[in-house]
Amino acid sequence: MMSPNASKLDSDKFSKVRALMIKGATEGERKAARAAATKMAHRAGLTLDQAISQIHTAPAPAPAPVSWPDIFAGVDDRMEEREPGYKARVAAEKTARKERRDVERAQLLQKYGSEEAVFADTERERLLEEALMPIADQGVFHGSDETHVNGYSGWTAGEPNEALWTALKLAYPFPDDLPGVWAEYLMWEALQEARNIFDENASPAIFVRARTAALEHLMDVMPAPSWLGLRARIAWLCRVSSLDFYRQGNEDLTLARTLGADFEGLFAAVQNGQPNPSDNLADTFPARRTNADKRRDVLSMLDAEPGLSDREIGRRCGVSPQTAGNWRRRR
Repeated sequence: MMSPNASKLDSDKFSKVRALMIKGATEGERKAARAAATKMAHRAGLTLDQAISQIHTAPAPAPAPVSWPDIFAGVDDRMEEREPGYKARVAAEKTARKERRDVERAQLLQKYGSEEAVFADTERERLLEEALMPIADQGVFHGSDETHVNGYSGWTAGEPNEALWTALKLAYPFPDDLPGVWAEYLMWEALQEARNIFDENASPAIFVRARTAALEHLMDVMPAPSWLGLRARIAWLCRVSSLDFYRQGNEDLTLARTLGADFEGLFAAVQNGQPNPSDNLADTFPARRTNADKRRDVLSMLDAEPGLSDREIGRRCGVSPQTAGNWRRRR
């Protein structure tokens, strides 16, 4: 059923951006076009699929078939020969994933009220977009007069530059301690995970990526002269270890040095007679966890909350999302 706000959709502009989702010259341009089209649709009270259906855009021509053989052709048949029951097991896993996704969607709909509300701009997103717009580097979609933001004063990724730091602080203040920084980082991550439940290809807006890049830098360098701060930094270290890409070496070295300074400061405080912490970090973060420990923790979490995503289980158990997914499949 169409939203009553569907008439607000600028069909001509949406058609151009939608075409660039498929025909953009680069992957970055196609991703930016998809993000722009999704935002246009949601502002009109529509999902992306509904907006596409409304404008009756003809589907893009199928890409030309590759000239090389499909190396995956027949893999399922070969696996079935080697492991009888393989196809049935894969089908069951696919069904289980779909059921988990359906449960997660239902939970989010109960929390937000509608899919449109999940994608609606939050107050912080509006503040960030407004504060960063004066320093935005505008680009033009290939083959179109539609513009989008490429970056901010030369920044596109990594640690924000001075102009971007200033604009980010104007949007709203950064937390003044490391636990607060970590909490905001997790807030942005949870919001993106919720949106990906409905659209796996949804990606955060560039102004959100700028804010999270700043938070990541603070997690590397902000002093944490407290046990709670140290707890947050160790949680960040665990997260860095589970990333799907490699960071620059100087970033990891900076994090290691900051963590060392945290420890030395707290050690000196204890030596000077300050009371011991009430929360025992050794219990929460043991010196070394074996693979058996990790497996036990993941399986226990799967038993307790099977609807959680692999990423969330990995976060809670201190393992990578891939490890969580592997144990989910094996059981």
